[in-house]
Amino acid sequence: MALLCIQPTQAKPDEADTEIAPGQAIGAIAAQLETTRSPDDRALLLSRQIVADTVLSRYTDAENALTEARRLKTSVPVSAEIDFAEAALREKTQRTATAADLVRKTLDVRRKMYGPESTEAIEAEMFLTQLLTSLSKLEEAASLGEHSWQVAREALPENNRLRVKIGLQYARTLNFMRRNQESESLIRELVAVLPELSAADPLQSRLPNQLGSELLLQGRNSEAIPWLRTAVETGRPLPGLSNADKANIVGNLGIALLNLDRPRDALPFFEEAAKRFGEDKVVPSQASALLSAGTAADRSGDRPRGLELREQGAALIATLPEQHPLTYALNRFKIAQSYAHAGRLEQAEATAAEAATAIAKLRPPTHFQATNSRISLGWIKARRGRVVEGLAEVRDAFRTSIAANNSLEVSKNRVVGVIDNIEAYSHALETAVLARDNDFAFEVLQVLVETDASRAAVAVTAREQAGNSDLGLLLRRRQEAAGNLADADAALLRATGQEDTVQRAPLEQAVTDARNALAALDTELDTKAPGFRSLLRPRPVTLAETQSRLAREETLLVIEESDLGLYTMAITGNRVAVGHAPIRREALRALVRRIRAGTESGTLLPFDVDAAHQIYDAIFTPEIAALIPRKQRLRVVTGDILSALPLTLLASRAGKTVADTRWLVEDHALSVLPSLAALRQAPLRATASRRLVAIGAPALSGTQDVAAGPDFYAGGISRSTRVARLHPLPGAAREIAAVANRSPQALVLQGTSATEPAVRKLDYSGVNVVLFATHGLVAGAFDAQSEPALVLTPPQAESPDDDGLLTASEAARLQLDADWVILSACDTAAGDQPSAAGYTGLARAFLFAGARRVVASHWPVRDDVAARLSVTLLDASRKGASADEALRRAILKVMNDRNLPDARNPALWAPFMLVAR
Repeated sequence: MALLCIQPTQAKPDEADTEIAPGQAIGAIAAQLETTRSPDDRALLLSRQIVADTVLSRYTDAENALTEARRLKTSVPVSAEIDFAEAALREKTQRTATAADLVRKTLDVRRKMYGPESTEAIEAEMFLTQLLTSLSKLEEAASLGEHSWQVAREALPENNRLRVKIGLQYARTLNFMRRNQESESLIRELVAVLPELSAADPLQSRLPNQLGSELLLQGRNSEAIPWLRTAVETGRPLPGLSNADKANIVGNLGIALLNLDRPRDALPFFEEAAKRFGEDKVVPSQASALLSAGTAADRSGDRPRGLELREQGAALIATLPEQHPLTYALNRFKIAQSYAHAGRLEQAEATAAEAATAIAKLRPPTHFQATNSRISLGWIKARRGRVVEGLAEVRDAFRTSIAANNSLEVSKNRVVGVIDNIEAYSHALETAVLARDNDFAFEVLQVLVETDASRAAVAVTAREQAGNSDLGLLLRRRQEAAGNLADADAALLRATGQEDTVQRAPLEQAVTDARNALAALDTELDTKAPGFRSLLRPRPVTLAETQSRLAREETLLVIEESDLGLYTMAITGNRVAVGHAPIRREALRALVRRIRAGTESGTLLPFDVDAAHQIYDAIFTPEIAALIPRKQRLRVVTGDILSALPLTLLASRAGKTVADTRWLVEDHALSVLPSLAALRQAPLRATASRRLVAIGAPALSGTQDVAAGPDFYAGGISRSTRVARLHPLPGAAREIAAVANRSPQALVLQGTSATEPAVRKLDYSGVNVVLFATHGLVAGAFDAQSEPALVLTPPQAESPDDDGLLTASEAARLQLDADWVILSACDTAAGDQPSAAGYTGLARAFLFAGARRVVASHWPVRDDVAARLSVTLLDASRKGASADEALRRAILKVMNDRNLPDARNPALWAPFMLVAR
């Protein structure tokens, strides 16, 4: 694994070509040696013993067997096989370069004896590919790996173990080269044969581990987790996997958890990996696991423990710098950061410079390890006072990194999806702030706060820029095709590795068809409008451009929860301020949990005013507060943690109770801006029509609440049946009636009319407001794969076009032109990934469909309050209030209602959030 230096491990020659455990193999070899007299035959048997002893970390026995085999051999072919076995021993004992030389000799002999495309030759090529990959000789490794894979693919059956192993190693090499699309495609092909392999086969763990690793490198952590958990659960009990193999799979799961910002969960996996690598005496990988454990401890808030673990790793790898230069350099790169955090800046700079120089020789300049090590070095220089020098280093490395990531497919390219980038870009941000370079700080912030929702907003803005022309229609088709490919690919990924190949075939064809359709549309788009496709990717907007787009009464707040604390940039038309609070991500997340704990129950609970005030103080530092006049409208862009809260409920003045607390919404109207890049586009145009569509109050007859979760709904029952179990929503019908009464042209779909086909077939042209009043489901509410969804009336018989749920991907395919989409349902703002921005679920889908503003809820909304909020919001908007001010007035009306018990409790009035392009 390349993310945090966990080294790849692989079965050595002959180790996994049989299901006999290494200990049993040694016994069988000993029995054969008793009856074998030929010196060469005995030498060959001893070569097998060398491999088995090596797997069991019995290195003295392996060396003794090697000495005896060398004494007995009489022919060149036998000598070559002994070289091959010795290579396994040398690789395991940290002499990788020596092992590579030995395998080259074996490969030459096998090619001459058996032919360059023989099984014997390609087996040696596979091992040499692995060794060259470990030595960072990636071009040579890829050339060998490609040849051996082509031969294996043509000559060996799909379920042949050698073919699978060769493909697995080639995929690993492609992984190291960041050729992720090729690598992932290959590993999926290999994973498809898992049902044909024995349940005790080590490949049952290695293949899911590699697929999970591929997804990790692409920032697709949530998709990676199930595969990595499968690898761990399958691999831990397998006797055919060495401790080092098991260490590798648990380490990769730790990396996924760390990428999802779950450092406390990740730490035990890294500690287990370090222990297992240590038991097998795999020093570089043990050092890497300790390094990763140090990162997890550091991010959990225990920096002294983080430094201790990293120094343990450094002490181990310091004994082997020449044999493992990349591992050594990456270890130095990480430990330099710990030195910097500990205030040992001179030591930190020397260590970081050593690491950056070494990595530059081992990685191409665009590789994330090369750019991030340069960013770290520049950051340390800036902290030592050489700000101009440090800023120049950081700026160049950061822009190189972003340019490299922009060459990847957008759907798989959230550049802060890997932990190394989160750390590096946090360092880049602090460097910019130390240098007082607001322009560069704003550039970095845009990357750190990038979300799936920002991509949706930019894509739709690009489409609107083209208008209803042929180009606009082509862009719409392109966006739909990209969505189709993502859906087809996700479905195939879920089915990969299952036994039913008949069921996989149509899914594979669907992916092929979707990919071909997208490629054809890209070609057409490039022909008709060269360069326009780049507008589908969020591009940085300058600070000056942003300021020119802000109205006099508007302030933009860009808030990022970096590794070095909470940074806030406040921007008006002519002023900029930057604030910093030393609250780290783990502590901030704990505050968010405390607040949400008081909002997510069916009955009102005591609200944590203190936590709401702590977050307010962290954002509105003296520098920020001084810039913002009272009653100023705030347009907010946040990182992933704070997007789980509507910021309206922050306490600007904390009282003893909610009744005597002053809330941010009382002073400011707020809206969430999903994309800074969209600011460069023209202002939103309003829809002249006042048509309204109200959908909801589905015909349900059950008694279950949405909170029952996936365990309750398990058991192979269809989704439509599970939907029917939910309780009806009489309050939703009242809300629909109240809203519809204010629009003479309202179209209402409720009860048995509120079906999925009816919603999809509806003509939304000229519709100004779309209201959904129904149950909302977060991702995974019905099963592990389900998307966020809105509940509609379930069908009598479920079909592919109607299961009673309008999912996020289905909502994204609606063709809207509405000023407002109001999602008056629980959890419609919830993200579909644990570490994704909170409005990347249904809200993102409706933005993609063309909505200009989406009002979504962060937690279940009491139906009487939901009706008041929706009606007041639309009334205020039609009287000329801005969108954010309309929501503010609706909230204040509920908050100040003396007839409503606990009216000032944010659990009642704060769930709604406005996302406005």
